[in-house]
Amino acid sequence: MIPHLQTGSDGYLGSAVAPMDQVEIAKFCKQLRSLKHVDIIVRPAKLKKEYQIHKYCDVMQRWRAFCDYLFKLLLIGDSGVGKSCLLLRFADDSYLDSYISTIGVDFKIRTVEQDGKTIKLQIWDIARQERFRTITSSYYRGAHGIIIVYDVTDQDSFNNVKQWLNEIDRYASENVNKLLVGNKCDLADKRAVSYETAKAFADEIGIPFMETSAKNALNVEQAFMAMAASIKDRFGPTLKLAFMMVYINVLVYEL
Repeated sequence: MIPHLQTGSDGYLGSAVAPMDQVEIAKFCKQLRSLKHVDIIVRPAKLKKEYQIHKYCDVMQRWRAFCDYLFKLLLIGDSGVGKSCLLLRFADDSYLDSYISTIGVDFKIRTVEQDGKTIKLQIWDIARQERFRTITSSYYRGAHGIIIVYDVTDQDSFNNVKQWLNEIDRYASENVNKLLVGNKCDLADKRAVSYETAKAFADEIGIPFMETSAKNALNVEQAFMAMAASIKDRFGPTLKLAFMMVYINVLVYEL
């Protein structure tokens, strides 16, 4: 029996629970078409992982006609560091001078080509307001890569990177790919965090680092493409079997 999907007035779904062997993916997809976001927790009872994946193969075949991979990326960091501008620059190649705070979450999708493969990047811009804490923490689940952004003109935003890394450790998967980005490097006369300081910190914790300028489009493309490449290298061809789960944000737990 398919669980009834309860939605709020905004079209969002909290969660639904059902045994995997009773879930018909086609029926789920039909119900999901009208939803903006779904976070389904599927609790398989005594089923092997191979069978769990097999249940999704018919749906995944449809998406393979459009892309080889689908990666879920998160942009996190203090307010005002330029996360939304980076997202807008990469997805739409545009830039806004005026600051507009992200409310809750925002996302964009861009399809890129890399090494002869078509990769669809689903990029989420995560706000940190406390009233959205429950919502935003759930978006860490299922993320393949997380870009931590600070403002090179704001020392506090760099100091807070450690807090964001703690949040990743708390909510994200253990082996999620990470990238540290120092944005607004075009503001050289206002710089508060040197490249050398940030690079040394990134090397110490073992993650890649680069500086960007969303305004001048410096290294923006390179940052996202580097993240896509690192995820693809980590998973190899095995991710093809699982990427449909990311699209409908299915979390599989084994009992």
